[in-house]
Amino acid sequence: MRILSLVCIVVMLIISGCGGDVKEPEKVSADSSTAIVKDSVISEITTDSLIWEIERLLADSDMKYTSVGILISLDSAENVIYGHNPDMSLIPASVTKLLTTATGIEKAGGKSNRTKLQYTGTIVDGHILKGNLIIKGGGDPTLGSEGNRDYLNRFGNTVKKMGIDSVTGRVIADATVFDDEMISPGWLIGEAMSFYAGSAPGLMVNENLFTLSFNVKRKGVINATPDNMKPFVHGLKFHNLTQSFKGDEAEIYFQGLPYSNVIEIRGFVPEGMGQIKMTGILPDPPLAAATEFARWLRQNGVKVRDTAETIRNILIENAFSMPDSLKERKTIDSISPRLAGSLITATNKYSNNLFAETTLKLIGQGYKGVASRQAGIAGIYAYLSAKKIDTRGLYLFDGSGISRNNSIPPRLLVEMLSYIKNKSAYYKEYKATLSEAGEDGTLGRLCKNTAAQKKIFAKSGTLSRVVNYAGYAETADGHILIFAFMSNNFSCSAPSMKSKWEKLMIRMAEWKTVVQVAEK
Repeated sequence: MRILSLVCIVVMLIISGCGGDVKEPEKVSADSSTAIVKDSVISEITTDSLIWEIERLLADSDMKYTSVGILISLDSAENVIYGHNPDMSLIPASVTKLLTTATGIEKAGGKSNRTKLQYTGTIVDGHILKGNLIIKGGGDPTLGSEGNRDYLNRFGNTVKKMGIDSVTGRVIADATVFDDEMISPGWLIGEAMSFYAGSAPGLMVNENLFTLSFNVKRKGVINATPDNMKPFVHGLKFHNLTQSFKGDEAEIYFQGLPYSNVIEIRGFVPEGMGQIKMTGILPDPPLAAATEFARWLRQNGVKVRDTAETIRNILIENAFSMPDSLKERKTIDSISPRLAGSLITATNKYSNNLFAETTLKLIGQGYKGVASRQAGIAGIYAYLSAKKIDTRGLYLFDGSGISRNNSIPPRLLVEMLSYIKNKSAYYKEYKATLSEAGEDGTLGRLCKNTAAQKKIFAKSGTLSRVVNYAGYAETADGHILIFAFMSNNFSCSAPSMKSKWEKLMIRMAEWKTVVQVAEK
């Protein structure tokens, strides 16, 4: 079903009587080809380049079996320029992040938690800690990012300044500020350990990424060591199940589950391939953080008797009852986190899944006092409903868009973006978080050297057979088009589908409103 209308900027010249408020346009029927403006003028449509480009796209043979949703509005959601299946629920991919970040930036949820260094027990003889050192996570996804060791140096030096040179207990990671769910039930098993997965426990390190260097010709068990795995996790094993083939490029991936101590390496590698380095998601980021801190202490002259451990494992072993020895703690240092709002630019502009899932849990913490995926999703629904945005057709299973069970209608995206533009105090800030066509982020390569460069501010969303865009377009005459383009199960390649949407972006940047003058 298509909605085709031309929104006119109508200048009312009042011949007599007192001036009044201009009444809102009537809704255009589904098959209408005219824009109806009450008490003014009915304007017939003339085919312009934007409409022509959309019609050409829909007639493209690559789109024959494609589920397509298009909605373009002028300045506000009510002023529809063009609509095609605007109420069809479609797989949104990373366009989902628009809902997560809008809720976060509007402060409908989200709070900050400090990452703390604590200890239990007592310090005897001025230098022996008869107890445990605990890293209490604050849900900060940037802790130790890109190999940064500042948090290790800071916490380690805090211990040394206290004169402690021996710890009789363990280094323990406490990630209970968030729930311990690492993956959404809607994610495919192959995505759980992929480098782009957005697992968000309450204590994270190095954006939850690890690298493994190994020889693919060595089949079977590969034990993790500080030399081959960074950051190192004690007790982790890799099972190399790759197969050789006569080809040129490797197709290889990790497969495993959160909190497991075994990760499989699967796929196909060229016969001549030897040493390689792979990147994956840490199966237990809190344990990795504790292991790294214990290693730092030992390397810097502090003896730690036991191996690293996590509160999660301790609770499981004790029937989910916290041992008395871990209840009384003293905090000796803490690190400020990045607030939920500061994560939004990276989430939208560069489509950071980890930051999106972290923001979702912070929303849940602010909305229901529970930092969980489910509470965060409930917070998003509450935010949209409070803004009078219709949530029918909206189904969410995560905050990043990895799940193919997510579903969003184009109309909801346009209505939310319209609210941000026209009613929110954060429009300028929110728009700045979006990727700018031809300049940065995921739209950095689109629309270069065209009228749309620096004129499109949007979020992209891609999965296998999914390419979507939603955001704002600045027109040639200074207006703002609010748009949502969604395509699922197209017959062409993803780059080809992106090129089709790019042509529409260029037409939007070139588009001008039609000004008509009417007398009452």
